[in-house]
Amino acid sequence: MQASSETIPGHGRAILTVALCCLLAMMEGVDLQAPGLTLPVLGPLFKISTTEKILFLPVSGWFLSMSTFGLMIGAAIGGRLSDLIGRKWVLIISACLFGLFSVGTAYSQGVSMLVSMRFLTGLGLGGALPNVIALTAESVSLAKRHTAIGFLYGSLPFGGGAASLIAAVASAPSQWPVVYLVGGIAPLLVVPLLILILPNRKPANDSKVAAEGVFKALFGEGRALRTVLLWIGFFCGLLIMYMLLGWLPSLMRARGLTPPQASTVQVAFNWFGAAGSVLIGFVLDRGRRAVSTALVFAATAAALTYLAGIPAQFAYAFVAGGLVGATISAVQAVLYSLAPSCYPTRIRGTGVGFAVAAGRLGSAAGPFVGGMLIGAGHTAAQVLMALVPILAVSAVGAVLVAIMARDGGEAAAVH
Repeated sequence: MQASSETIPGHGRAILTVALCCLLAMMEGVDLQAPGLTLPVLGPLFKISTTEKILFLPVSGWFLSMSTFGLMIGAAIGGRLSDLIGRKWVLIISACLFGLFSVGTAYSQGVSMLVSMRFLTGLGLGGALPNVIALTAESVSLAKRHTAIGFLYGSLPFGGGAASLIAAVASAPSQWPVVYLVGGIAPLLVVPLLILILPNRKPANDSKVAAEGVFKALFGEGRALRTVLLWIGFFCGLLIMYMLLGWLPSLMRARGLTPPQASTVQVAFNWFGAAGSVLIGFVLDRGRRAVSTALVFAATAAALTYLAGIPAQFAYAFVAGGLVGATISAVQAVLYSLAPSCYPTRIRGTGVGFAVAAGRLGSAAGPFVGGMLIGAGHTAAQVLMALVPILAVSAVGAVLVAIMARDGGEAAAVH
């Protein structure tokens, strides 16, 4: 008899579903870090200018940002489609898209093709992200939801660290396609497992979801304030995260570290970030969600302040960079774990998808905010401290959502 997800016991299928979602999230982390890692080689090779502008962005900015723009659109579309036709096949199609177009990036023959491949890769990444969040949330009990999503979000910076290692091993200029090939072939290899293992629950109220529309799904039935606060939390949180991902090595070099030391601090930022995401998931599942949310934001502000004030020595920078990575990633894990609780199962994909899109708008803004502050002559310490008020705005949104959200829908555990 042909194997299918229905032949796997419920508990085992739940564990495998979460594991596959974490694996895809790790691959997303690889792909999202790849442009920044390869730009130093691709810049001279493809004549990607840092000064020549198309519209308001340098050509290099378009290359770095196109996957983010695609991700915003893909998250909104993929989340909505998952509520209408089911999460499994939307996720599988999304994984195929970002896998194929990541491989396509490796074989690009010019700037136009390179930028187009990044945008199309972003569409697939965006379609996958709200679905792995929703599937993870719906595959475990409410008592373990935050832990599962902590592991899920921790997979993203873990993948980013893996991308850095791949780029370090394949360091010759001619080997730049390797990171894109790994980031593309790996999800394609996982697709057969997704087909075999993922539950194929069809939406119970797809006609109702289609009839009520996106606006009502997001803002109807008393969800308007919760949705807006969630978007604010995501936007500000990811603005800080991606400003640090883009500029932390430069800020550390400005403090007197050597380029290898600054890169090592960035690795600490990613790897400690994975650990922080997992830890906060355990904490949130033990109750007092609003208090835990407030504390993790306070810890992030303290870590940023510490990083801004440390002496220009590698040991201090390594510890401080790791602490900032752990706390800011924990902030993101909190937001990702709160989002599914804000919406009932029938519209969870739509709600989470638009929250992810709002966050990715912040992630696109982050590097530009950093560039503006540095261009205006601010010191590294001043740039880091400028993030604290933005963090406070995100904290207000997240804490209020934590108070208001009542696990807005059943956990729909796999059986």
